Amino acid sequence: MADLKEIKNKVTETENRLNFLLEKKRINFEKTQPGSPSFKSTMVDASRNLVDKFALYMIRDEDLDQDIQNTRDEYYAWVKYFNEEVKRLYNYEDVLLIEFYRNEFKFSWNQIDKMLHYSEGSSRKKYYRHIKKRN
Repeated sequence: MADLKEIKNKVTETENRLNFLLEKKRINFEKTQPGSPSFKSTMVDASRNLVDKFALYMIRDEDLDQDIQNTRDEYYAWVKYFNEEVKRLYNYEDVLLIEFYRNEFKFSWNQIDKMLHYSEGSSRKKYYRHIKKRN
Protein backbone atom coordinates (compact mmCIF):
# COMPACT_ATOMS: atom_id res chain seq x y z
CA MET A 1 0.00 0.00 0.00
CA ALA A 2 2.73 2.44 0.92
CA ASP A 3 4.58 1.58 -2.26
CA LEU A 4 1.70 2.68 -4.48
CA LYS A 5 1.44 5.96 -2.58
CA GLU A 6 5.15 6.58 -3.02
CA ILE A 7 5.01 5.69 -6.71
CA LYS A 8 1.98 7.93 -7.26
CA ASN A 9 3.80 10.74 -5.44
CA LYS A 10 6.86 10.24 -7.65
CA VAL A 11 4.67 10.30 -10.79
CA THR A 12 3.07 13.57 -9.68
CA GLU A 13 6.43 15.08 -8.75
CA THR A 14 7.95 14.16 -12.12
CA GLU A 15 4.88 15.46 -13.96
CA ASN A 16 5.15 18.78 -12.11
CA ARG A 17 8.85 19.05 -13.00
CA LEU A 18 8.05 18.29 -16.66
CA ASN A 19 5.33 20.97 -16.71
CA PHE A 20 7.79 23.43 -15.15
CA LEU A 21 10.42 22.74 -17.81
CA LEU A 22 7.88 23.01 -20.63
CA GLU A 23 6.63 26.32 -19.25
CA LYS A 24 10.21 27.55 -18.96
CA LYS A 25 10.82 26.62 -22.61
CA ARG A 26 7.61 28.38 -23.65
CA ILE A 27 8.75 31.52 -21.83
CA ASN A 28 12.15 31.34 -23.52
CA PHE A 29 10.42 30.95 -26.88
CA GLU A 30 8.14 33.93 -26.20
CA LYS A 31 11.21 36.04 -25.53
CA THR A 32 12.41 35.37 -29.08
CA GLN A 33 9.18 36.52 -30.73
CA PRO A 34 9.11 39.98 -32.37
CA GLY A 35 6.37 41.36 -30.09
CA SER A 36 8.02 40.44 -26.81
CA PRO A 37 9.32 43.19 -24.49
CA SER A 38 12.80 41.68 -24.29
CA PHE A 39 13.02 41.55 -28.08
CA LYS A 40 11.94 45.19 -28.47
CA SER A 41 14.41 46.36 -25.86
CA THR A 42 17.35 44.66 -27.61
CA MET A 43 16.32 45.47 -31.19
CA VAL A 44 18.62 47.88 -33.00
CA ASP A 45 17.54 49.98 -35.95
CA ALA A 46 17.41 47.62 -38.94
CA SER A 47 18.81 50.24 -41.30
CA ARG A 48 22.18 50.13 -39.55
CA ASN A 49 22.31 46.47 -38.66
CA LEU A 50 21.75 43.36 -40.73
CA VAL A 51 19.38 41.04 -38.90
CA ASP A 52 18.95 37.38 -39.73
CA LYS A 53 15.14 36.95 -39.61
CA PHE A 54 15.37 33.17 -39.35
CA ALA A 55 17.62 33.45 -36.28
CA LEU A 56 15.07 35.70 -34.57
CA TYR A 57 12.41 32.95 -34.64
CA MET A 58 14.64 30.06 -33.66
CA ILE A 59 15.16 29.01 -30.11
CA ARG A 60 18.21 27.03 -29.24
CA ASP A 61 17.79 25.75 -25.77
CA GLU A 62 19.75 22.52 -25.95
CA ASP A 63 20.26 22.18 -22.19
CA LEU A 64 16.57 22.66 -21.51
CA ASP A 65 15.59 20.29 -24.33
CA GLN A 66 17.82 17.58 -22.85
CA ASP A 67 16.28 18.11 -19.38
CA ILE A 68 12.79 17.93 -20.87
CA GLN A 69 13.56 14.68 -22.68
CA ASN A 70 15.14 13.12 -19.58
CA THR A 71 12.22 14.18 -17.38
CA ARG A 72 9.71 12.90 -19.95
CA ASP A 73 11.49 9.53 -20.05
CA GLU A 74 11.53 9.39 -16.25
CA TYR A 75 7.82 10.26 -16.12
CA TYR A 76 6.90 7.48 -18.56
CA ALA A 77 9.03 5.01 -16.60
CA TRP A 78 7.26 5.88 -13.33
CA VAL A 79 3.81 5.65 -14.97
CA LYS A 80 4.68 2.25 -16.41
CA TYR A 81 5.94 1.08 -13.01
CA PHE A 82 2.73 2.31 -11.34
CA ASN A 83 0.58 0.47 -13.88
CA GLU A 84 2.58 -2.74 -13.44
CA GLU A 85 2.19 -2.54 -9.65
CA VAL A 86 -1.57 -2.08 -9.99
CA LYS A 87 -1.72 -5.14 -12.27
CA ARG A 88 0.30 -7.13 -9.75
CA LEU A 89 -1.99 -6.11 -6.91
CA TYR A 90 -5.02 -7.00 -9.00
CA ASN A 91 -3.66 -10.50 -9.57
CA TYR A 92 -2.21 -11.28 -6.15
CA GLU A 93 -3.25 -8.81 -3.45
CA ASP A 94 -6.67 -7.49 -4.33
CA VAL A 95 -7.42 -6.33 -0.78
CA LEU A 96 -4.50 -3.89 -0.92
CA LEU A 97 -5.76 -2.65 -4.27
CA ILE A 98 -9.25 -2.19 -2.81
CA GLU A 99 -7.74 -0.25 0.09
CA PHE A 100 -5.72 1.91 -2.31
CA TYR A 101 -8.74 2.71 -4.48
CA ARG A 102 -10.85 3.49 -1.44
CA ASN A 103 -8.33 5.69 0.40
CA GLU A 104 -6.39 7.38 -2.40
CA PHE A 105 -8.94 7.84 -5.16
CA LYS A 106 -11.99 8.02 -2.86
CA PHE A 107 -13.92 5.56 -5.04
CA SER A 108 -17.24 4.26 -3.76
CA TRP A 109 -17.70 0.56 -3.04
CA ASN A 110 -19.83 0.19 -6.18
CA GLN A 111 -17.14 1.79 -8.34
CA ILE A 112 -14.51 -0.55 -6.93
CA ASP A 113 -16.77 -3.56 -7.52
CA LYS A 114 -17.24 -2.54 -11.15
CA MET A 115 -13.53 -1.93 -11.70
CA LEU A 116 -12.54 -5.29 -10.22
CA HIS A 117 -15.48 -7.14 -11.81
CA TYR A 118 -16.90 -8.20 -8.45
CA SER A 119 -20.52 -8.64 -7.52
CA GLU A 120 -22.12 -5.83 -5.57
CA GLY A 121 -20.74 -5.56 -2.04
CA SER A 122 -17.88 -8.04 -2.53
CA SER A 123 -15.06 -5.53 -2.25
CA ARG A 124 -16.51 -4.13 0.97
CA LYS A 125 -16.78 -7.64 2.46
CA LYS A 126 -13.21 -8.51 1.49
CA TYR A 127 -11.92 -5.23 2.87
CA TYR A 128 -13.66 -5.56 6.25
CA ARG A 129 -12.68 -9.23 6.57
CA HIS A 130 -9.08 -8.24 5.96
CA ILE A 131 -9.26 -5.50 8.59
CA LYS A 132 -10.89 -7.87 11.07
CA LYS A 133 -8.21 -10.50 10.42
CA ARG A 134 -5.44 -7.90 10.75
CA ASN A 135 -6.73 -6.72 14.11
